[in-house]
Amino acid sequence: MLLGGISNTLDQFRQALGALEPHAENSRDPDLLFTLADAYLGSRKFRSASQLLDQHATLLEVSDGARFHNLSAEIDQSLRDLPAARTHYEAALAAKPGHVKARLGIAGLEWASNNRGTAQDMLGTILQEHPSNVDALIARARFVLQSDDVDVAESSLSSALASLPNTDIFTPQRIEILVALKNVLTQQGRTSEALTYSEMLPEAFPGSLETESAMRDAVALFEEGRLDEAVPR
Repeated sequence: MLLGGISNTLDQFRQALGALEPHAENSRDPDLLFTLADAYLGSRKFRSASQLLDQHATLLEVSDGARFHNLSAEIDQSLRDLPAARTHYEAALAAKPGHVKARLGIAGLEWASNNRGTAQDMLGTILQEHPSNVDALIARARFVLQSDDVDVAESSLSSALASLPNTDIFTPQRIEILVALKNVLTQQGRTSEALTYSEMLPEAFPGSLETESAMRDAVALFEEGRLDEAVPR
């Protein structure tokens, strides 16, 4: 299971599935089942993830209700069932009041429903309480980029990058931030700083003969909240 969890963190979902699926059929281990569901979700096998959670719903909800409902909400969002996603995020908050991931999920649903003022207010409250939360900072950057507020986006992304653990590993989250920062700095005319990130990013797309194209695609997906589709697996 450790290998599966590490592989999920690095978005190596195929490797995670190979490590986890052989042990899952008769498993009653909530951690293994949650990790496998994460791998299915990351692999865009949404129906498999949903079936796994449904099959073990009682066990998983008792083990960690917030995690169960947040994961269920992410699956529902991926299947474009936004009302069901909201229901699960609200259940996650009932299981763990104040849970940041669930609150960010609801803010994202408000934004997707064009209730942008509500979404921004919710996000502002989260950042007041958790000013170094990387996911919240990325969400703020994504929101303001859609309004072409590149200065606030740059500030949010720089804060997010500074809040990450010090590591040489290009995690998907680090790639997400670097890709967006490069684009924002270019828009600000800060080309020398953007070049610094441009030189770092090819390491995140090893073996690609079309790195610049991959990064341009990643920028577009970031602004749509879909950068997970741009990170190589």
